[in-house]
Amino acid sequence: MFNINLKNYKLILPYLFVLIFLIAGWYLIPNFLPALIVFILILGVLVFVHELGHFIAAKYVGIKVEEFAIGMGTIVYSREYKGTLYSLRALPIGGYVQMYGEGEYDIESPDSYSAKSPIQRLLVLVAGVAMNFFLAVLLLYLFAFNVNFQFRTFDTIFGSEYNPIFGTKIEQKPFVISLSNDSVLSNKDVQDFDIITHIDDEDIYLYNFDEKILAKNGQTVRLTFLDFESSNTKTINVEIPKLPENHFNSKNQSYVVINSFLADSVLKDKLEEGDIIVDINGQEYDPKEFSSIIRANKGKEINLQYISASDPSNEVKTIKIKLPDKEYPLGIRISTLYRGSTLLGVDISGISFIQFNGYERFFVGFMQAFNLVHQFFLAFGKIFVQSFEQRDVMPIASNLGGAISIFEIIRRILTTFGFWGIIEIMILFSLNLAVLNILPIPALDGGHILFNIIEIITRKRLPSKVYNYITNAGFIFLLTLMIVVVVFDLFKFTNSRYLCNSINIPFLCELPDMRE
Repeated sequence: MFNINLKNYKLILPYLFVLIFLIAGWYLIPNFLPALIVFILILGVLVFVHELGHFIAAKYVGIKVEEFAIGMGTIVYSREYKGTLYSLRALPIGGYVQMYGEGEYDIESPDSYSAKSPIQRLLVLVAGVAMNFFLAVLLLYLFAFNVNFQFRTFDTIFGSEYNPIFGTKIEQKPFVISLSNDSVLSNKDVQDFDIITHIDDEDIYLYNFDEKILAKNGQTVRLTFLDFESSNTKTINVEIPKLPENHFNSKNQSYVVINSFLADSVLKDKLEEGDIIVDINGQEYDPKEFSSIIRANKGKEINLQYISASDPSNEVKTIKIKLPDKEYPLGIRISTLYRGSTLLGVDISGISFIQFNGYERFFVGFMQAFNLVHQFFLAFGKIFVQSFEQRDVMPIASNLGGAISIFEIIRRILTTFGFWGIIEIMILFSLNLAVLNILPIPALDGGHILFNIIEIITRKRLPSKVYNYITNAGFIFLLTLMIVVVVFDLFKFTNSRYLCNSINIPFLCELPDMRE
């Protein structure tokens, strides 16, 4: 019968990580070496801190720790002290703690893991998660001083609807995604992710960006930006181009743009990607209300006024369609076209701020940590609800990420945001590691926590054979998931994508292309 010895899985994982690193290095050549170093340091620190929590708690309750390893793989240097082997291993990617009697409930020695009470075992298990949480809290205090206690929060998942548990949310500000080749802004003065805060000393927000920019067309204005990396302000004088006088461009209005069509879209083969929807039934609309307006008309016949992406004349055309009676009647993916950004030659999106004032600043590390955990669960839930509503696993697959995703995120942040960007991503990863580890999945801390809670309630301990069987099954599941996620990452982030040019690989070629 196939069985995994839990004592050996720590010897398997390091070489799996080496394989992942080699794949990442082969495909992600730009800035590979510095990104690899930062990746190893971040992952190493987070896992080391996690295992340190288990080690301290185990010693506290009197469990014999057989080994405390820094790194994984082959032992480079080791020393035994008071019954514990302290080892330095070849691969600097975290570490682990091997406790006497872990996974072997039949051992009755008083210094074994199995001999301790469920409460004592819970303390040991929770300690790792707690250490990751407190590391994030400490880094958040450090980060708070750099951003003057005003944390940036992207609204790409939640939209403007998200409200933090703690702190005060400030209305969405526009931030720069990229500059076009003919932008009136200079790459020397404005960088990607800089945030636009004022125009001629007036506050500017995402909702009034078009209105403010269009109202100043043909004039020289003073724009104030918040540098994303340093959080310093900078002011730039720029002349906004004169707006051509025609029906389309003269309106101080934003529009919905068609990004792509679902397979069963009623607009497929009738409109094109990039077409701009100007009016619905002859009425102007707020892009934020577009989806709800369409859903309110499902089962009805409507007129859409649109401008074709392939028509340089900007002529407004009309199409009459019967909306099907379903959750997503049009079957299209959309984005919003901001006319003011087009005039400046800049692609923008929205970013909000969470401001902490007064006494809140003393607790800012804990408060913002809970905000981030709250966001994690909201995003997690929204992705699963979206997948369920669409009856499609693609939303989940698109957002799953493994070692290559983490490596690529770190590489891009390192080259774009520098030191403070790395601190920010380290905070997120530390909290995510804590949250994921506490989920009730066998082979993770959360699974073992669940076993002990069941033991407290039933006053019966799982037999060692059942305990090991469930844990092994959980480990096989996680290992399988890891392999699947690596394949997904390869098709999202690397040149494996080129296979889709000649071979249509179902599902994998439908994953989003996230290469730079």
